[in-house]
Amino acid sequence: MDIIYYDDDGQEIGSESVDITGEDPPGRALSGLHGMDKIAAVMGALTASPNPTSGVCDPGFTLQTASVVDLDLVDARGITVATVLHGEHLAAGEHHRTLDLTSISSGIYMVALRVNGVPSVLRLELTK
Repeated sequence: MDIIYYDDDGQEIGSESVDITGEDPPGRALSGLHGMDKIAAVMGALTASPNPTSGVCDPGFTLQTASVVDLDLVDARGITVATVLHGEHLAAGEHHRTLDLTSISSGIYMVALRVNGVPSVLRLELTK
């Protein structure tokens, strides 16, 4: 899987390939697990309700272990328009946050979750 990193202006600033099908490269082990199990060991499904939404949304996720979490709302150009969590240390369990989108324009956005460096995204439709 390829991960592409963008700066705040939506410009690509780097990328890396992550092997989710086999052995970890030396020094890159996430949890001692292999393949898609790496991601499942870190987090459960990322959700957002309601979706589509017209104003307030409730992104949710489940952590299998205590983790460092970032949660952002990103527009179609890759620009972060809202930061919900940044480097937060959260306990294992189910987590929900309220995201007020009333001041943001209608469109397609991505709820971007990063747990211990492992990314997950969910498409979110905002209609006014």
